[in-house]
Amino acid sequence: KQFADHSLERVYTAMCYGVPNPTEDLIDQPVGRHPTNRKKMTVTDRNSKEAQTNYKLVKRFHHDAALITCRLHTGRTHQIRVHMKHIGHPLLGDTVYARYRPLKSYKDDVNQLLKITNRQMLHAGVLGFTHPITKEVLHFESSPPEDFCQLKEMLSNY
Repeated sequence: KQFADHSLERVYTAMCYGVPNPTEDLIDQPVGRHPTNRKKMTVTDRNSKEAQTNYKLVKRFHHDAALITCRLHTGRTHQIRVHMKHIGHPLLGDTVYARYRPLKSYKDDVNQLLKITNRQMLHAGVLGFTHPITKEVLHFESSPPEDFCQLKEMLSNY
């Protein structure tokens, strides 16, 4: 029920290409199946569902990349990835919604790490909900995986 009424707390940490401007915003765009690639989703008015994502800049890495947080108000397939691509800031490492491109402000070690991680730089950091029986408000946090932290540290050190 909480998934359906969008009352879950879900906060993700991500790294994206470029620096979003404005640095904080609500992306309120419907998401549906891509018209020619059924494995992908896209922003579209055709056969779509409402989708809302709040993003906020946490840290900029030169002009090449940024660390952001995303709060979901809805829960569509690939929602964050689709919304960030839609505003021109696809997630680092996302081979489905973004073509690999090297970060020009950084040396080869950063770009090599980005290539070998073989995943999008997206981490589900917070999940909160009300227990359906006890009504206790539960809040869970998870630290990002090692490759995410390593890339963030490398980007920060330049």
